[in-house]
Amino acid sequence: MYDLKGGYNLTGVVISGSMWKTVDKVPFFSYLSVLLILGMLAFLSLNAITLCISAYQDSMFGAVVVTAICWAIPLFVRIFFGGFVWILVDSMPMFLIMQVNLNDIYSIWYVVAVIAVGVLAVSLTKGILHYKVKQVV
Repeated sequence: MYDLKGGYNLTGVVISGSMWKTVDKVPFFSYLSVLLILGMLAFLSLNAITLCISAYQDSMFGAVVVTAICWAIPLFVRIFFGGFVWILVDSMPMFLIMQVNLNDIYSIWYVVAVIAVGVLAVSLTKGILHYKVKQVV
């Protein structure tokens, strides 16, 4: 397990020692790659959403309050609601970085990543365009 081919060991052996879930039966290198991709995507979308929120606010206090509300909404939606909305909530930066969340979404992580990239692209574009409008005015 600790040689140069340790990435080919099963994730359940390396991390948890159990083989109950499907994600525990994939190579550790694949699992680690997906974990790093989703972590980087969470970091980038967190920055893009914050940029978009600060572009539309006139004061720093307003930007901080709205940003805190935006981070709390996915948490409350996940706690109080179920159904299909969980896939949208799992695409938010707060949930993309959780290893336990990755165990739940590993078989459909592509869908979650596409939704997160969409949120990233929209918020980054709207933030940059609104800052350009503010510079002109």
